[in-house]
Amino acid sequence: MDNIRLLLVEDLTIVRQGLRRLLETEERLVVVGEADCVASAINKAREVQPDVILMDLKLGAESGLDAIRGILSHNSEAKIIALTVFSDYPMVAEAVAAGVLGYAPKLICLDELLRAISIVSNGERYIHPSLLPALMDGIRQHASERSAAKSPLSDEDRQILQLLAEGLGFPEIAARAFISERTVRRHVQALFDKLEVSNITQAVAIAIRQGWL
Repeated sequence: MDNIRLLLVEDLTIVRQGLRRLLETEERLVVVGEADCVASAINKAREVQPDVILMDLKLGAESGLDAIRGILSHNSEAKIIALTVFSDYPMVAEAVAAGVLGYAPKLICLDELLRAISIVSNGERYIHPSLLPALMDGIRQHASERSAAKSPLSDEDRQILQLLAEGLGFPEIAARAFISERTVRRHVQALFDKLEVSNITQAVAIAIRQGWL
């Protein structure tokens, strides 16, 4: 099995170096670069082409969201995990809308961080379980505020998107919705076409912003 190549983006040197030492004890993980600001994150991502990027959302006086957008503007397939102290709904929603595939608190344990890296490296979305209650409360509040917004989604569309927003994978959604995994994949692709997006993160972000969930 191939190694997972990581880029660490964190402005605090002691935190970044400590994280590097911790991750490099794992056999499959290789840290191929470090960055401490928006410009260096964008440049280093283009230079080393990592499999997964661990990104703090506060880089000194700068925002990690700017680095995320800059990285994705050069490589739309970049796999980014926001590893941050921010756990409120607006920040999670903004990071998801910016294009992160994963979102985790800095208090995450090593085993769970390794799980997040593995999930995101496979192109799947990850939200730490501790964030889901606040995220779902925020989604519901946002939805009520946008209740007048016209939705192009059917009840089945909303069910699938809701399950995706909760972090479930295709097999779990198939079991929950009593349909085959193949049907889930077809339905998700139809959703992409309807919303004119290319991945799950974008679809969920649009649904959240529009109040369709």
